Amino acid sequence: MAAAALALASVPRTAQPAQIDFLRVVQEDRGYQIALDASIDAPRQRVFAVLSDFAHLERINPEIVASSFAASSSGGGRVRTVIHSCVLFFCRDLVQVEDVKGRATETITARIVPGSGDFSGGSSLWRLSGEGATTHVHYEATRKLSFWVPPLIARMAARHAIGERFKVSLQELERLARRSP
Repeated sequence: MAAAALALASVPRTAQPAQIDFLRVVQEDRGYQIALDASIDAPRQRVFAVLSDFAHLERINPEIVASSFAASSSGGGRVRTVIHSCVLFFCRDLVQVEDVKGRATETITARIVPGSGDFSGGSSLWRLSGEGATTHVHYEATRKLSFWVPPLIARMAARHAIGERFKVSLQELERLARRSP
């Protein structure tokens, strides 16, 4: 992949809930890399419970129009999501299929299943930490699309859309995690 770095934001922390502390998106040929650190005003166990409810991911991301989960004997499972994504006039339903594993209430790892959707490769890591009422979220991901996207659309997605989508998703994650179990 040809690297064309796009630093999205390095936002200083304020006293607001569901705050993105750091976000970097690097747009590459047919894909991107994401690194995110955020703070959520909810206990780690509840945040993990919402994040690992793979059959209902549409609750935390309004662009996810469907999600399903099939458990495996290894303790993880396969998650299939359909994401309706629009940048400017370019809209598309993207199918993403991942094998996921979660450990206790701290880590979720996922790997794209090539040939099973619109992504030819990628992985993600969610790492949660913190005690009490605040959870620190660290997220790393790579995604490689299996189709061509016009360069202007790819740059717009990397520069603006991904950051806005994370902001909305983190707010929803916090709202759901703060509700009574």
